[in-house]
Amino acid sequence: EQKDELQAIVKENGLKFLSMEVASLDEERLTKAFEAGAAIGIPIINVGPGGKSGNDEDLAASIAKLTHLAEKAASYGVTLCVKAHVGNAIDNTPTTLAAMEAISSPAFGIDMDPSHIHRSGENAEEALP
Repeated sequence: EQKDELQAIVKENGLKFLSMEVASLDEERLTKAFEAGAAIGIPIINVGPGGKSGNDEDLAASIAKLTHLAEKAASYGVTLCVKAHVGNAIDNTPTTLAAMEAISSPAFGIDMDPSHIHRSGENAEEALP
């Protein structure tokens, strides 16, 4: 409903849409976000990974869900980006690398926030490279 208004604000101020965040892995809610992103011109939809850190079953379930959602994002021409998040299934460098290896969709991305890497007990300067 606000597409024209949002696009006008961006244009008038010489800005560019980069991404939007959806605080849910609910497929119905994300589908609406994918539709909106595609219509408005927002190329990346950011989400948290869900699940609990240190739980291999939750990590596998999170990767499976993100794989499915990335395929759906691709059908709308947008990218699903997940942020490594303390306390969630994808929370540090090893779990992030596991997700990157498992999810081959070109419509999947990772947001490596150094503050979360640090809070997971890693030295971001060493872990990120």
